[in-house]
Amino acid sequence: MLPLVERVNAGLAQAPVKLANPMAEEATGQEEAEQIDPNDPLSMLKQRIKELKEKAKELEEQIKAVEDSGLGEEQKSAQLDALRQQLLEVQGALMDAYNQLAEQSRKHGGGSVGSLIATLA
Repeated sequence: MLPLVERVNAGLAQAPVKLANPMAEEATGQEEAEQIDPNDPLSMLKQRIKELKEKAKELEEQIKAVEDSGLGEEQKSAQLDALRQQLLEVQGALMDAYNQLAEQSRKHGGGSVGSLIATLA
């Protein structure tokens, strides 16, 4: 194995470096939000999918927190039922958004991409 300097010089150390920087992630999120074109249906659908994924993740975390909580069984059961129902609704909306994205992709010349998205959805 070559020393690090030689690997860098040889161009072998080209693996991307990902730094955990919350400020950079926040800035990237702001840049993405600024790049969304309200007149572009694909852009709007992608943003909607991103928001739905975040909401689903939040609900899954809330479900986990309630499961791990020391609440009484009846209260825990009621909260879990409500959260799971919300999660099902979000997942349904996410599936619809993926199907819309696939349809839009097919309409805009991305037939194979649209088919792939529809298959994954």
